Amino acid sequence: MRDTILIHRFKESSNENLMLDIPSAIKKVYGVDLKFVRIHRIGPPRRGLVPRTIVGKLEHYDKKEEILQIQRNFRRSSKETPFHVSEQFPAALVEERNHLFELQHVLQCDEDELDKLQEIPVVTSEEKRERGSRFVASGTPVKTYGEVRNFYKMLCSLPRHPQAHHRILVYRFRDKDGKVIDGSMDDREFGAGRNLLKHFEERSHENIPCVITRWYGGEHLGVARFGLMRELVDQVVNDIEK
Repeated sequence: MRDTILIHRFKESSNENLMLDIPSAIKKVYGVDLKFVRIHRIGPPRRGLVPRTIVGKLEHYDKKEEILQIQRNFRRSSKETPFHVSEQFPAALVEERNHLFELQHVLQCDEDELDKLQEIPVVTSEEKRERGSRFVASGTPVKTYGEVRNFYKMLCSLPRHPQAHHRILVYRFRDKDGKVIDGSMDDREFGAGRNLLKHFEERSHENIPCVITRWYGGEHLGVARFGLMRELVDQVVNDIEK
């Protein structure tokens, strides 16, 4: 899915040729020349006014970020277009993003609740920079999932964090019966939550949630970013356990 895009609301016709129609339309709307290895609509034909989404595998991966950036600019300026493009995410990530959408409702709070959340103590790591990206980890002692949720709500309310590209959550604690409760949320940083949760287990980190905040610098770091995140998590945990 690294080199695929989705095209939404592109009008369907019985004699369409997507290999020709889509590059022509994208050139007209976005000003970008694209070539596809293959391209097709998703699912069987259906009745209704909403066209089926189109998925296309690009010949050149570098064109993907170019057109997605133009789409972001259109969105910021509220420019209307006859169709729009987006990334295609793995099914696991889509499910995680749905979970995040549900959590965003939980994050809404009034001023009185926000004042109480500000009382939660926060331990923050140093900031690490790598090829334009910035990383920082934050944590606090907890004993319940409610405390984990409140910590995440509080952290996301701080001025700098809503501007971040990713706010990865990982937590592990024992409940009153001694049962281990753990979980993670990638926040679109695919694989990060699972990687950090495994690290929590290997290091026997308990009764601590960590949020790793990342401001994306425009360059992919690959698996090296997980090593940076683990270092910051360990720094926070060590400070809390002192």
